[in-house]
Amino acid sequence: MIFTLNILATVRNPALLDAALLVFKTLRTGFPTWPVRVFGNGLFGAPSHAVEQAALESGCQYVSVPTTTHDAWIERLIETQGQPFGICDTDMIFWQDMESMLNVPEHFSGRFEPGFNEEWTRAWHVERLHTCLMLFNPQALRAWMRCWMTQHVPSVFPAAETHFVRQHFVPTRAGSPLFYDTTAGLWQSGIGTPFCVEQDAAFEHLHCATYADVIGRHLSVEDFELKQRALCAHPEMARGLKQQQDMYYQARGVQKRAEPEQHKYVSK
Repeated sequence: MIFTLNILATVRNPALLDAALLVFKTLRTGFPTWPVRVFGNGLFGAPSHAVEQAALESGCQYVSVPTTTHDAWIERLIETQGQPFGICDTDMIFWQDMESMLNVPEHFSGRFEPGFNEEWTRAWHVERLHTCLMLFNPQALRAWMRCWMTQHVPSVFPAAETHFVRQHFVPTRAGSPLFYDTTAGLWQSGIGTPFCVEQDAAFEHLHCATYADVIGRHLSVEDFELKQRALCAHPEMARGLKQQQDMYYQARGVQKRAEPEQHKYVSK
């Protein structure tokens, strides 16, 4: 099945424009035929022109939108789309064609991210599927969320909120607060299909490249921003990056949690 792939391009610091352009260097290696929509996130001036030009040169549709947040953008897509679709970050590098590897998920699918002690926020980052590359079945998701709410939220509490998609913190007296990053609520509700080993091996994700200048000084990773910038300039150097990231998760994982079963993709 052909999905529409959606990309939200954010340039909060013009000095990090290269992180917003990185995906276009290998986008058509990963997705040679899928239609792609690039949303310029409140962009103007030189960054807007650069992102639009890169998108058009890659055969993508470019749409300028008012400034939004990544989680709100995803939530809106889930609420409004009728057909299965994908999302993709800009700090991505693709090594091979992924189109035959990705099928319509039961609800949603993505790369598994374990729980870890997150240095910047000093919170426990709840395990989830990462939104760097994700597929959604929006009609099934909306039905699941309605069903979950009717089972767990009594009608006498209409103001009670459940954040399936949006980022949020949960304070705890016992220790660090819990940080539910984007879509962590969906994963924690009991649904989601993790990518298999073959799917994970087909791409690399830099992590935090569009705000490396802010988060870098809080991390135990030496010269984080410089390394991110180097990978943007030389994507071929990113091979094996996931293994390094897995080592970071392991080092920051103060709780031992079993990873979910890896699912095999079936070509259609």
